[in-house]
Amino acid sequence: MIAANQDSVFGRLCEAMGQPELARDERFLDHVARGRNQDELDRLIADWASARKAEDIISVLNAAGVISGPINTVAEVVEDPQLRARGMIAEHYDERINRIVLGPGVVPVLSETPGSIRSAGPAYPGQHNDDVYGGLLRKSKIELEALRQEGVI
Repeated sequence: MIAANQDSVFGRLCEAMGQPELARDERFLDHVARGRNQDELDRLIADWASARKAEDIISVLNAAGVISGPINTVAEVVEDPQLRARGMIAEHYDERINRIVLGPGVVPVLSETPGSIRSAGPAYPGQHNDDVYGGLLRKSKIELEALRQEGVI
């Protein structure tokens, strides 16, 4: 992922790519022009990036002051030690498959009122309808049945 929307950052990207003339090209002169010509610009950047390893791109762009970083696969996210340490990846029980699974943690992390994960989600669609409609929304049993008959829930 490369973030170079601002004009001066785009100029640094062009320098780092060895194509400083792109920053002066009328098609890419400012944010609006780059937006109008985004497909062409994306192709030029992709051509440059495709000839390099991700680590090399990130190294070159970081040195040039251009924000960049990898887009991780699910496997990389799940195994990321920093995400694990901050509780962004958490274990919880999934009753649909009857085992512990990994999933997103609770965000934000609050020091005095930390959140917790109670489940991986409903075992089936509509599992909590009575709790939500009957409890929180105070619908009567007659109203709940009418909603079921109408196919709303």
